Amino acid sequence: MPEAGQIDALPGNIIDFEASENITRGQAVYISGDDKVAPATDTTKAPIGVSLQTVSAGERVAVVVGKPIIYVVAGAAIDAGDYVKPTNEAGKEGRMVPIARDGSEEDYLGIAVDSASGNGDLIRIIVRPGIVGSVE
Repeated sequence: MPEAGQIDALPGNIIDFEASENITRGQAVYISGDDKVAPATDTTKAPIGVSLQTVSAGERVAVVVGKPIIYVVAGAAIDAGDYVKPTNEAGKEGRMVPIARDGSEEDYLGIAVDSASGNGDLIRIIVRPGIVGSVE
């Protein structure tokens, strides 16, 4: 059983995901659901890697990831693909929560690979720190 802080994949590793849409070899992909990816565009959530295969929706696809993937503990409900940051809420310090989607500038630590139903769930995130002004 994985634990918080355990590494799931390092940069340059090849990770298998389920394709939620048809994907062509060489396409950039983003997290579209729990353990799922879809082709990334300028209107989707942030890309996480590049497909190594051409596959149909529902098939497994190998993706080269550019950042490490690590297990963390959620401090709130999180959807796969959400930008996440650590919270400073009492009793949950350091646990991951989704960033606000209100257009304000906000730091984030990474992108959720898995969904969390609430506080205490163990999920994977792609460690990719940054600042975002608005997340659609």
